Amino acid sequence: MSHENHEVHLFSAQATVVPPAGKESSNTRHALLVFVRQPIGTDFDWQDAGRIIGDGGWDDIVITKAAKAMLMPPSSDNTLRDAYLSAMENGSSLVIYAQAT
Repeated sequence: MSHENHEVHLFSAQATVVPPAGKESSNTRHALLVFVRQPIGTDFDWQDAGRIIGDGGWDDIVITKAAKAMLMPPSSDNTLRDAYLSAMENGSSLVIYAQAT
C-alpha cells in the first residue's frame, strides 16, 4: 500500500493501564503519544485516537492536544521517529511514558 497520500497525526494523552483480571489497579497515570496515519488534509480524529488507546489496554483516557507529526531525522533517540514510521506503515503506534507529569 502506498502512503504518499497520508500524513501522521500526533495526539498527546494521559491514561491508566487496565489491570489484568483479578489484579487491583495501581491508578498510576501515564503520558502517551498516539501516532495515527490519516489521509492528507483531514481533521484530527480524536475519537479514533481514543479508540486506539483503549484497544491498547488503557482506561480513563484524556486526550489533551493534537498536531501534525513530522518525520524527524535519525538521532541518538529514535523512539519518536520509529513511532512515526510504524504509524505510517501500520496505521498507528503508541509511545508510553513511565508516569504522567
